[in-house]
Amino acid sequence: MYYAQARNAAKAEIRKAVRDYERIAKQAKRNPKAFYKKDYKYVNSKLKTRSSVADLRTDDEKVISCDTEKANVFNEFFSSVYTVEDVVNMPAKLEVLYNSS
Repeated sequence: MYYAQARNAAKAEIRKAVRDYERIAKQAKRNPKAFYKKDYKYVNSKLKTRSSVADLRTDDEKVISCDTEKANVFNEFFSSVYTVEDVVNMPAKLEVLYNSS
């Protein structure tokens, strides 16, 4: 019984703290400089984007961490899975007539 009460009290405190923090975040429109100075870590933790590509491992188990090398590996892979279209011998555009009767 004591565990459940302690757990519920802890959850309530956590919810209250998050609610207070998010209230501060809403006030950022009025005073953004003060907010970002103080709470930049919090804002970044809420962002879902990642700024870099993780290290890559090639077929021969080589780890690639340089951004230029990563770009080259991706380029090599994607250029191998896509085909080059023959734009000279494209089929003619067919006229489609709609009968609205």
